[in-house]
Amino acid sequence: MQRLHEESISETRAAGAVIDAVPLIMHFFNDSRRRTALELSFVQGRMLGYIGRHAGASLSALNEYLGVSLPSTSRQVDYLVRQGLVRREECASDRRLVQLALTAAGRRAVEQARREAQIELAARLEGLSEAERAIVVEAMGYLQRLFSLEPAAPKSA
Repeated sequence: MQRLHEESISETRAAGAVIDAVPLIMHFFNDSRRRTALELSFVQGRMLGYIGRHAGASLSALNEYLGVSLPSTSRQVDYLVRQGLVRREECASDRRLVQLALTAAGRRAVEQARREAQIELAARLEGLSEAERAIVVEAMGYLQRLFSLEPAAPKSA
């Protein structure tokens, strides 16, 4: 694959490329997670990752991130608590609120899952040239920057 900087690429074409690639990448990570010793579902892995990045998150915030029903999120959190991966903590400023945090075992599980996924992904990336891997790193940097920002308002037609 030749570096595409010489070619004019529309936002629509770039968006289509991301839309086409993301399901394949998510499928890879879902399969990778199934091969780990953790026996966590993809959603449970996403939950651990979110709680790890947002210590003290509420069940509602986690639910909003996942985009599933609140009862489903609550059941999954109950499971992760029973597995010793997540703990519920009272909010210091409002005892009615419950905050979620990873336990030490939860942090180890997230780190292990990341290491295993990184090893599998590195093996897959061996099929690319060094220049192609540099493009992947560059593109991921752009996407991280774009998606870590607040969503842009849609352009009016």
